[in-house]
Amino acid sequence: MLPCAEPGAGAQAIAHAVGVVPFEGNYNIWMPVGHGLCVQARLARLAGNRQAWEDVMARIRAHPVNATNNPEAAHKPMAELPREIGQHAQDPSLVFAREGLCMMLMELNYYQECGLAAIDQRVSVRCASA
Repeated sequence: MLPCAEPGAGAQAIAHAVGVVPFEGNYNIWMPVGHGLCVQARLARLAGNRQAWEDVMARIRAHPVNATNNPEAAHKPMAELPREIGQHAQDPSLVFAREGLCMMLMELNYYQECGLAAIDQRVSVRCASA
């Protein structure tokens, strides 16, 4: 945990550190970076910094994290939310329960910020050629 003088400063520092990672065509790396970018965007939006929010979301628009050709895929995290909360709450390991809930919240935050930015999740993922 980072020592912080003001609430949210630790989250901002972590989100900023993740946000400097460039997209290099590897979605195994880009997915957690994209989720971190959306946390950074959310913090900027909640702070009223529209320009910072737009700058971060421009990176997501260029390389969507969860892009799919299945229009129902974006609704899946919301539909599965009650089941996943119950599943993670039953996990005997507090570490794994927290990790699962954190990943679920990151994905939900991703869809919320992309929805506010009107980023269409029904696009083909462009992979870098080998």
